[in-house]
Amino acid sequence: MLSLHFIYRIIKFINKLKNSPDLVIRPIDISDPEISNKILEVSLNWERQSGMNENDASYLCKALERALKYSHKNTFSLGVFMRDKLVGYSINEILNNGYALGNFQQADLQSSEALYSLLMQEVAVHLDERGCNHLNLEQDLGIIGLRNWKMSYGPTVLLKKYVVSFK
Repeated sequence: MLSLHFIYRIIKFINKLKNSPDLVIRPIDISDPEISNKILEVSLNWERQSGMNENDASYLCKALERALKYSHKNTFSLGVFMRDKLVGYSINEILNNGYALGNFQQADLQSSEALYSLLMQEVAVHLDERGCNHLNLEQDLGIIGLRNWKMSYGPTVLLKKYVVSFK
């Protein structure tokens, strides 16, 4: 359960960030090699800042590299820039029937306490403009902190996960 004081603080931080002349949130093209390199840099910084263990970090990095390499036309991505430096990003896939899949979202933890909340808010606005009513957030990859973050948004449905393999 979140306290109202916590929610109020986050809203204050989001509004402060939005009004910062140093902050720009805009769509990004993840097929652009320069943007891809900046995304990987944010990801590596996030891994160091979060204290993620080496095995989880390696798994996450490989998954991100694949997503950047094989992005396609249904991908919608946002970048958060502070003084022209990428400090956060969200990579989403627009699916059918009003659904979107949030594949990756990371931010520099030292930039702001509310960067994730601001990024999630902006993603919701942009996806809503594209007719998406539901967002299935990224796989938690068995990482407890990621699962807790996802659950903090109060999901309406938890989808079953399946593994498909050959006999």
